[in-house]
Amino acid sequence: MAGRPAVPVICSQIAKRTGRLDEAAALLDALVTDAEQVLGPDHPNTRMHRQSLAYVRGESGI
Repeated sequence: MAGRPAVPVICSQIAKRTGRLDEAAALLDALVTDAEQVLGPDHPNTRMHRQSLAYVRGESGI
């Protein structure tokens, strides 16, 4: 994530918008893990990614 954080964000957004919610959830889960390690659990970006993951999981019933 440290090198190109926008790539997984964009990929997860595309997956979400095209109905591939399981794929979006997997991408966001990895992104949250990386963000927690790099930025810390309370960083605004980490929280934003965690919120996106929760939304996708809720929409997909995961």
